[in-house]
Amino acid sequence: MIYPFTAVFLILLAASTYEIIKQLSFENRKNTILIISAAALLFTAVSVHLHYRVLALIKPVKGREYIENCMVKITDVKERRYSRGIDFITEGPDSTPQKGSLNYRGTRHLRPGGHMVIHRRIKQIPKNSPSGFTVRLKRRGIKYSGFAEDKDITVTEASPPTLREEMRRSLLKRTDRLFNHRTASILKALYTGNKSRIDKRTLINFRDAGVLHVLAASGLHVGIIAAIPLLLLIFPLTRKSVTSVSLILVILYLYITDAPVSLMRASIMFSLFYFQSLLDRERNILNILMLTGSCILILHPWEIFNPGFQLSFGATTGILVFYKQYKSSLTGLPGPVRNSFALTLSAQVLTIPCIFYHLEQINLIGLISNLLIIPLISLLLILSLLSLALSCLSLTAGLAGGAGVD
Repeated sequence: MIYPFTAVFLILLAASTYEIIKQLSFENRKNTILIISAAALLFTAVSVHLHYRVLALIKPVKGREYIENCMVKITDVKERRYSRGIDFITEGPDSTPQKGSLNYRGTRHLRPGGHMVIHRRIKQIPKNSPSGFTVRLKRRGIKYSGFAEDKDITVTEASPPTLREEMRRSLLKRTDRLFNHRTASILKALYTGNKSRIDKRTLINFRDAGVLHVLAASGLHVGIIAAIPLLLLIFPLTRKSVTSVSLILVILYLYITDAPVSLMRASIMFSLFYFQSLLDRERNILNILMLTGSCILILHPWEIFNPGFQLSFGATTGILVFYKQYKSSLTGLPGPVRNSFALTLSAQVLTIPCIFYHLEQINLIGLISNLLIIPLISLLLILSLLSLALSCLSLTAGLAGGAGVD
């Protein structure tokens, strides 16, 4: 049986490989056959590996309906509004590692890499559970799920703060110092991709306006981060050198965030674009998008079912395919309005069906509100980043810039 993720991955990788092969120049027939055979073997091997890896993720654990009083290793910690999501790994009944997840409502500073004992009984996720949350957990290979408080765990080995954690904490702390609480909460969501710090009323307002997506770190943020080094062009530097600085900043930005799919997509696309520029190869954005999707599915195969993955790639594909057509058909509008409206319409072509499928609703007001919100969010990001940069030189200057953003 070929599962949807296997079929999609095969299509993405095969199409990308075909386009790459078309651009290569072959000296003789023998080289052509070798390259095509190697490419076919590559995407076949990766697809088979991906197929069986996902089968292993969703396979239920036999003979062990729950875990209790067991040692686990923390693999990930996600901040939520009123709790934290703790992913862990423990030894299964057949000595194979098994994944679990806790909704942790305690106060201890738990970090990835640490070890703890869970005293509370954590049950295996039922095979036919209808809950969307548990389905998402199972697709990530998580077998056990439950909740815990401080009294339910004993930390046996704490993990020291990582460089990533220290950098993120410094960024968020400086943001709190420069901006008022409400502005800071929105900026922290824009910086890290985590919306749990924003109050519910603000989130509802963004949702009703059809612009909730702007709070997720995405291509807009990568574009702004990558454009900052363009200021270095006033110095006698080559464009490739400046682009290299942009790539470093984009990778650093991805490192300190929660790495949502939309941000991973934009960062990988920028990286592929950069390396193609170094090699002076002809660039095809659709090919880069296909390769990006393949890379993400290799790392996180369950993302093919994630609405965020579908919306991110759907919006990008819509822009690449339909933007020019919409722009050429809106000749009666002023330039900036025409560009924004064409961008919004083209992004909505493939995302509206996806939103209707998952949420069973259509919010057409977003077609108008995006014209206003996206430029304002872009300006907010640019000014806030400028304020953060100024605060590193002078706190007074940073506070003055922060007051202007507020």
